[in-house]
Amino acid sequence: MRTQFTEQHGYGKMKFVLGHGADGTAGHVELLLQTLPNPGRFSVEWRVTGNNFAADARERIENAASSYLQGYLAVHSEFGLSVAVLAVTSDESRQNDYERAIYWAMHSALQEAKLPLPQIYAAPDEDDTWENP
Repeated sequence: MRTQFTEQHGYGKMKFVLGHGADGTAGHVELLLQTLPNPGRFSVEWRVTGNNFAADARERIENAASSYLQGYLAVHSEFGLSVAVLAVTSDESRQNDYERAIYWAMHSALQEAKLPLPQIYAAPDEDDTWENP
């Protein structure tokens, strides 16, 4: 028996600045996530206007979003997901960490859409690298 599909939406935004100059990092990505009735399928759409971002930003962001969605849907394949990238800016004096910005923007969007969240940290009893004194 197939369950009724319910469309869900979530908005995600991550903007951060860490450190100063070339040793610092920054990231800014805004996106809209939507569930799809196609189990395990995903799409990434670029809706960014303007050019306030570095030349490699689009490729890096689309790759990071695709990688995140592939991993997420490998665990939660009961629906599909569509992501529209809405806004991006680059920092001219810091390293742009779009991958980190995508990760946290996706996490925020999933949370707002009330979808299952990926585990961020392993519990100490599940992590082989954890040292228990």
